[in-house]
Amino acid sequence: MRNNQPVVDVEIKFPDDPNAKIISVTDTHGIITDVNQTFIDMCGFSREELVGQPHNIIRHPDMPSAVFKLMWDTLKKGKPFMGIIKNRHKDGRYYWVNAFIIPITNGGKIVGYESVRTRATDEEIANAKATYAKMNSGSKLSTYSVFNSYDIYYAILTLIAFIYALYDRSFVSIILTGVIGAFTAYSMLAKKSRFITRLIEKNEMQADPVSLAIYAPGGTDTDRASFAIKCREKYVDAILTRVKEASARLNQLAEQNLDNASDSNKDMIEKSKHTKKVAKNMNAVTQTMLTMMKDLTDSVATTNESSEQTSSLMQEGKDISERTLNAITTLDNQVKNIATSIENLSAKVEEIAQASELIDKVSDQTNLLALNASIEAARAGEAGKGFAVVADEVRSLSLSTHKSTQNIHNLIDDFKEKAEEAKVMAEHGLAAAQNGVVEVGRNNDNVEKVVEAISVIKENADKMLNEINMHSETVQGVAEQVKQIFSLTDESVDITSKTQQDMQYLKDEADDVVEMITRFNRK
Repeated sequence: MRNNQPVVDVEIKFPDDPNAKIISVTDTHGIITDVNQTFIDMCGFSREELVGQPHNIIRHPDMPSAVFKLMWDTLKKGKPFMGIIKNRHKDGRYYWVNAFIIPITNGGKIVGYESVRTRATDEEIANAKATYAKMNSGSKLSTYSVFNSYDIYYAILTLIAFIYALYDRSFVSIILTGVIGAFTAYSMLAKKSRFITRLIEKNEMQADPVSLAIYAPGGTDTDRASFAIKCREKYVDAILTRVKEASARLNQLAEQNLDNASDSNKDMIEKSKHTKKVAKNMNAVTQTMLTMMKDLTDSVATTNESSEQTSSLMQEGKDISERTLNAITTLDNQVKNIATSIENLSAKVEEIAQASELIDKVSDQTNLLALNASIEAARAGEAGKGFAVVADEVRSLSLSTHKSTQNIHNLIDDFKEKAEEAKVMAEHGLAAAQNGVVEVGRNNDNVEKVVEAISVIKENADKMLNEINMHSETVQGVAEQVKQIFSLTDESVDITSKTQQDMQYLKDEADDVVEMITRFNRK
């Protein structure tokens, strides 16, 4: 036997509420399968600590093992058992209960046991303590003792009075014996009469003369008590019959609802599979659309960014083009100025050439004069030697001047040639500069158009990006709706499954009610 320790000699009183009941259910091996809250409150264990454990988890060491052997022997025969039981609290304290245990059957086979415990009276507890103390000490119990009733004492007293009357046949002894005998008979009959009266008061449901004449023709209290008990049996039988019929209808209805719930659940599962399949395809499409939207958004964003960069570069190119135009325009002006300067310089050189020709003519005349002077000095003889020297110097200077003017003429001719080439190059440069101005101006106009076109592209890209974002939100909303469809489908299946479970539970309960009524009606 399981010995739960420690124990504390402190009693926990059962609740005073008459509706308070401790209920527990076990399998055929005494393993707890269900408990109510009152059980949990009284024993101190949690539901998790109780379910799945042997019911003797609350057995108190003071309880004799023979009581539980008697209980199991009775229950295994399919009969109910009632007893006063001392249970142990989790912390070692104890509490007394009046236990009524019945077998749970299914199709006539015991499948478990249900125990309903109520408050035990103080007298019942006192009797149980005395009985269990005797059992634990090894004393044998007697179910009946003649000394438990005062009737035996009255009978002994009557016997003594009778024997005395036989010995002393006086009138007094005879009267005394008769009184004692009458009193003894009256006491025994009064006790039985009071029991029968209480039985009639508690069970009599009708007392009309017709019924009494039929069911209690003798008119005695015993006949009325038998009639009262028979009425009570019929009353209980009528109620049980009505309950059994209602339970049968309830069972039939529960079975129909269970079949309907099962069919609905199967249909819902099939629809759920189809809905999930469609939703899965929708989800795949939306995910593909979201991916495409994301790629398109990235592309548009990249285009937008490239447009901004291109616009910036084109704007920079426009600025460079404008600066180039300004530089070429300045160069054009400078080339024009150079050409003008070259022309002016050519004119000046022409003047120098004319002056050089004049000098060359003067040099020729001077040389001629010097030659004449030398001739005249030679004619003058000694007197003309000094003049001849001067004439030679003048002639030598004239030759040098002529030579210099020749060099100047050569330089001027070379300068004219170079100046002409420079003028031609300047004219070419001027033409090129003018063409450059035209081309740069045209390029500047094209750059301006490109910048405007890029601005339009950027604006359209921004609009496209906004539209894509709006559509992305829509597609995302569709994806969320698809997820909700998945969730709602699962919830619908769960609801139908829960309904089927509830119907199964209802049918099981109806089966239990029918089974209990059948057990109660069993003779």
